[in-house]
Amino acid sequence: MTYPYTPLQPGSSIVSPDIREMISLPCTGQTDLMYDVSREAEAVSVCLTCHYREACLELAITTGEEWGVWGATTRKTRLPKIRSYRKNHPVEPPHGTPLKFRRDKCRCDICLPAFRAYNRGEKAAYKARHSRTS
Repeated sequence: MTYPYTPLQPGSSIVSPDIREMISLPCTGQTDLMYDVSREAEAVSVCLTCHYREACLELAITTGEEWGVWGATTRKTRLPKIRSYRKNHPVEPPHGTPLKFRRDKCRCDICLPAFRAYNRGEKAAYKARHSRTS
């Protein structure tokens, strides 16, 4: 399916760049409705009239939007999809983090010194917690 946006590129939007089209979306200006748990059925009915519903849902799933009504789905119906997406699209840990060093066995010029510094800090904290002061 083709949407009027480039899917999930940095700086992309779920709507076309034409501001007039953004203003005419059914949910525009209805933030209180879209995030009100007691009015979810009404918010879903607003979403069902929108031609950007699938793109909106895709954006909510890929960005992990847990609250509100997005793409005619509530938080309860969207959470399993978000969890599945996160499981199938793991986030790559950045260089210089203990996770990158341990899990990916990265020994680059950024990860190795950062891990050594982390270990020194952990050892010092352990000694401070377990030192006997009498």
